Amino acid sequence: MNVAGQRAWAQPARAMVLLLVVLAACERRRFVRPLSVEQRREWSSPAERDTGRMCADMGELRACFGAEPSLDGKTDEFAGVHCKNQVCLVPRPIPVPVVSARGWRCVGGGPQRRCFDRGRASGPFACEKGRCIQAEPLLPDSGEWICADAAGAALCAGSEPAAGLPEGPIEPGWQCGVRRGGAAPRRVCLDLAPDFPDGRPSGWRCHYEQEHGANRICERDPAAHVLGDACDAAHPCVDGARCIAGRCLPLGAEPNCWLDLDCASKACRFGACVEAPT
Repeated sequence: MNVAGQRAWAQPARAMVLLLVVLAACERRRFVRPLSVEQRREWSSPAERDTGRMCADMGELRACFGAEPSLDGKTDEFAGVHCKNQVCLVPRPIPVPVVSARGWRCVGGGPQRRCFDRGRASGPFACEKGRCIQAEPLLPDSGEWICADAAGAALCAGSEPAAGLPEGPIEPGWQCGVRRGGAAPRRVCLDLAPDFPDGRPSGWRCHYEQEHGANRICERDPAAHVLGDACDAAHPCVDGARCIAGRCLPLGAEPNCWLDLDCASKACRFGACVEAPT
């Protein structure tokens, strides 16, 4: 074969090799991407007492936000609904008699609510002497995120997609909004029910480390105060939460801030601008 023939043959060969490399990269990306909610094994778990604009699980509790003002201060002990300032504590059903070692992650509301085993959506915790590391925590999507723990909730900012890839859909269970003021990172997401080593937020203090990939680290701390804690006049809630029916609930779950600077004269608590503490 002459030189011209060799060059003519090499060009399509190089193109084929490049195509195979791209396809392999895409396949690797597809493989490590968390399973979509449709691919996870699910169980229907209707939340018949949901009310208001939106509801979300919060550890072993469930809260609804934006309830009708007429419900404020009302308690229905039989139905298990307690409301104050348009925030309601409502029953949190879980699938029975199915057992989940790491607990349930539930999405949707009312009759459309469904639950799946947390172990099918994120990596396990490796624990030693009260310190547990989760190497593959569930983030809002496959983009780039900065995450922090917020008294038992997970708050992330970012949503910068990986190079050459479009933004993916938001993972079930995360509530996302646009950050106030147009600052970067531009998007803020809140998960009121992130993973814990034993499935319960109480007794853990967690944070994220992202130097070598995302890791969620939880350490035993009996004195840690989190959302969902029991509360009364002698045991106040963490800043940004309110005591409703003896439990600490956030004032909202529709994030729009990352820092206090995003909120002008207000404060950023659990991703939402609220009145600054005095």
